[in-house]
Amino acid sequence: MAEGLCRAMVQDREWEVISAGFFVDRPSPPHEGTLVALAKHDIPFRTLESTRLTPKLLRRATHIFTMTDTHLVSLRKQEPKARNRAHLITAFSTFGEHKDQDLADPIDGGPDAFDETFRILNDAMPHIIRFVEHGE
Repeated sequence: MAEGLCRAMVQDREWEVISAGFFVDRPSPPHEGTLVALAKHDIPFRTLESTRLTPKLLRRATHIFTMTDTHLVSLRKQEPKARNRAHLITAFSTFGEHKDQDLADPIDGGPDAFDETFRILNDAMPHIIRFVEHGE
């Protein structure tokens, strides 16, 4: 979902936006709930897929954003040089109750959970984009 939202917001830039995870065995499409949430906001999703987070991908990434602190700690252990390039996605949220908190995977929560995840990501994403562009 974050990949689709970010791509939609930076479509006028030449950015590469990739979704990757520790437990992805092979490239896989988004969950149906993600597709529904993105479609509600007219965000294209046909080309989205998640891939395995590899050491090579970690080294190549200029910025890395995680949904949970556990993921953040894990990737920093896997690639210590990524420490300053890796951030918790909710660190950029303006919603006080979500600031610096884990963003739960909505997969078991039904449509409302996907809508809430979209709301949180939609709030954080402009700040993430500004951070990537200007370091602010």
